[in-house]
Amino acid sequence: MGDALFELTATASSGRDISYTSSDETVATIEGDTLTIVGTGSATITASQAGDDNYNAAVPVDQLLTVNKADQTITFDPLATKTLGEPPVALTASSSSGLTVDYTSSDETQSIRMQEPILVFIQIQLLIILLFNMTRSLIV
Repeated sequence: MGDALFELTATASSGRDISYTSSDETVATIEGDTLTIVGTGSATITASQAGDDNYNAAVPVDQLLTVNKADQTITFDPLATKTLGEPPVALTASSSSGLTVDYTSSDETQSIRMQEPILVFIQIQLLIILLFNMTRSLIV
């Protein structure tokens, strides 16, 4: 997921160590000075320094971290020209994210039947296959 982890680099005028917290650990977790991105969304990252015998605690400083969804591409092998009555066509597609690719047809007159990932022709008509990256429960 992009920049999965990186070093946090706040400093205090006292020179003492800084501690960090994340407001949403489903977006980012922190161990020591290392922030790890674990999901999409927003989290407030707070840098703080408790102070000691010589220094008061520093005022905490917040920074907003926003993690956007990553882009993905779908690779879909070309379909050969088929004749009515020929065996079903195996559909081969993959996504760069590794997520499941589901299939549907633009033909709403039931000219094909999807038996994932097999395409069975019932009538001869212009066919456009649309790819979706969602759940497997897709029936055309």
